Amino acid sequence: MLGRFKKLIRERARASVLRSSRERLVNTSVTVFSSNCVGAVVCHDFGMRFNSPMVNLFMMPDDYLRFLNNLKYYLSLDVIDGGTSEWGGYPVGLLGDVKLHFVHYPSFEVARQKWIARVKRVDLNNCCAIMIDRDGCTPKMAKSFDALPFERKVFLTYRPIEDCSSVFVEPSWLDSGSCQTADICAFLTPISARRKLDSFDWVNFFNEAGKYCG
Repeated sequence: MLGRFKKLIRERARASVLRSSRERLVNTSVTVFSSNCVGAVVCHDFGMRFNSPMVNLFMMPDDYLRFLNNLKYYLSLDVIDGGTSEWGGYPVGLLGDVKLHFVHYPSFEVARQKWIARVKRVDLNNCCAIMIDRDGCTPKMAKSFDALPFERKVFLTYRPIEDCSSVFVEPSWLDSGSCQTADICAFLTPISARRKLDSFDWVNFFNEAGKYCG
């Protein structure tokens, strides 16, 4: 009961923190492609509908880049059961040669039905792409992401990367234990209503979303 009460208090405080940002947000129907849960968390915080299947899941960097490089093709495929992950026992789906880690779903079938429903909402004329520098991502991968045919994209990292125009650097995001970008969905402190990802201007990013030109 106490845990639920604390969660409710934080949710209200979070809504207060985001009130002015929500008022500035015009493009509430954007399709957000994200390599992990960051995109879905931000959409949830802003009260936006999930117009992308990239919710409650993550892809490894090489799979994510392969997916985005041939986006229309992969979105046309049905997800098949890939068993369970050796990392945590959660369901895994396969889109051809791309692996989907359904880390926050109770079963593959639930994840598949959500994927199918959300794919139907995708708007490639109003979309953006987010990639997070973790899970073995390299500067070369960042540059491959930077070259993708999205009019609006961002590579979130703790380190400078040369010749990468879509990069956003926040040094405090470094997870020194694993030498990668930390979980930026996390709150700054146990009692804070601000997340680490608040360093980025999400309102401007979503309002200026554009086309996928692939």
